Amino acid sequence: MDQEKLHFRHSMLYEFQLGHNATETHKNLFSGFGPSKVKVRTVQRWFEKFRSGDMKLQDESCTGRPKELDDDVLRVLVGNELLLTTREIGDKLNVSHIIIENHLNKLGCLQMVSLDSP
Repeated sequence: MDQEKLHFRHSMLYEFQLGHNATETHKNLFSGFGPSKVKVRTVQRWFEKFRSGDMKLQDESCTGRPKELDDDVLRVLVGNELLLTTREIGDKLNVSHIIIENHLNKLGCLQMVSLDSP
């Protein structure tokens, strides 16, 4: 984590523990560090977190989808289950169906099949 962010979070926690509100804290940070370092809304969000009893200053871990996809894993999955949609493959590999389509196109494996019956 950026040391400057951590420093501001410690300062906000200190102000919170002194009984100051978010507006007072922002004013104190502004006078101590200058403009544009921490926005009022940021201080308000941290104070909400502190009021809920959460005093951790680290960022929460993100559960976002991975940005990389192993083409070998994709080949094996497609080879084993030929009738999967790109959405189903994406769900199994925890990536978006667009990433699956792009990789299948790159591998020359994408075949569009209509699931509508006549």
